[in-house]
Amino acid sequence: MRPAQRLPWRVAPFTGAWIETGKVGLDKIARVIHMLNRQMEHQEEIFKEEGGFREKLSGVRIEARAKQEGAPECLECGKPMTRRKARSGKNVGGEFWGCTGYPECTGTREVEKAREST
Repeated sequence: MRPAQRLPWRVAPFTGAWIETGKVGLDKIARVIHMLNRQMEHQEEIFKEEGGFREKLSGVRIEARAKQEGAPECLECGKPMTRRKARSGKNVGGEFWGCTGYPECTGTREVEKAREST
């Protein structure tokens, strides 16, 4: 009977990567894991401060739509406004310009009748 043959490679315990036995020390693996954890923490801080990709993309999309419509700028904060319809109050169903910075900014303007016909 032949003794079990030792393979020249094995799976790294934390990363799941194949490593050659005896070539990579556990200290190097630990350093790589530590570096990856620091990078993930850094990315988390950036996400908390700046938001995610979808948030940024929707903000850009809202501003681009407002520019295409020829929307006025908000008098309170300077952001472009978007055309909205009133859902309640005395002007139900009526259109108005609402700030794209809502709910932080509640600036509104009336839609001009001359623009509405064009």
